[in-house]
Amino acid sequence: MSTIESDSYLVELEPAAASDSRTGESLVSRRRAASFARGAAKRPGAVIAGVYVLLILVCAVAPSLIAPYGGNQINATDFLKGMSLAHPFGTDNLGRDLLSRMIYSCRPSVVGMLVAVGIATAGGLSLGVVSGFMGGRVDAVLMRAVDVMLAIPGLLLALAIVTAIGFGTVHVSIAVGVGIIPGFARITRAQVLRVRNLPYVEAARTSGAELSRVLWRHVLPNSWQPVAVLIVLDFGTAILSIAALSFLGFGPQPPSTDLGTLVANGRNYLETAPWLALWPGVAVGLLVFAMNHLAKTMEEVQR
Repeated sequence: MSTIESDSYLVELEPAAASDSRTGESLVSRRRAASFARGAAKRPGAVIAGVYVLLILVCAVAPSLIAPYGGNQINATDFLKGMSLAHPFGTDNLGRDLLSRMIYSCRPSVVGMLVAVGIATAGGLSLGVVSGFMGGRVDAVLMRAVDVMLAIPGLLLALAIVTAIGFGTVHVSIAVGVGIIPGFARITRAQVLRVRNLPYVEAARTSGAELSRVLWRHVLPNSWQPVAVLIVLDFGTAILSIAALSFLGFGPQPPSTDLGTLVANGRNYLETAPWLALWPGVAVGLLVFAMNHLAKTMEEVQR
């Protein structure tokens, strides 16, 4: 059997219509993407937020093509210099250009953010789909475990995990991702409960379709929209949590840095060179704000 998706339901088709099913699903996906793009383009704030996020991603992918200096290029004659044409964001205590260091620090921050949200999405979706669809004792056991995790503040849970598994970007990302899982699990479960008893799901189950196929082809696609909004929103949560843990010294170790580490390094010079902590902090704050704004835009467009 194969399926074709409409705006509100999926319909079972015969095997001979498999190619038509794939074509229909592709058309629906393109239609939804085009609808979101048109809706976002009408909101100047969303466009600005998207451009800023794209700029951060470009800095993470190709920092050497953008940065005016090397990330660790030392110039002893220019230490703690203020903003100028040569150094738009000033220099640090070793004469290193702060703008260049921020650009090179985007990569570990973005990688950590992607790893954390990837872990949270995979774990949260798995728990939420299984819990919501199976119900009964399985649902009770999984949700009680999620409740325990929700009772612990996410940053505190991440702090406990990173203390146990070690320091570094990857370890911090894993800790933050685990701390975000409960929110994904709750949202996903709520959506699965909404769609699991709808006619097209019941039809797929009574026709003998495998459980994995029912979940993958029928339940998950129609539970995805609120989860997608949460993913974008939690990108901001993840980058903020990673920066906080890096600020506390759990992030990348010297000479590697991320944006949180730059803020931590600049706190010793708040009186003499406040820009060392100011500009990396502004970069993190703007990224969180941009992600939150994009998530809000997605939610409004989906209505």
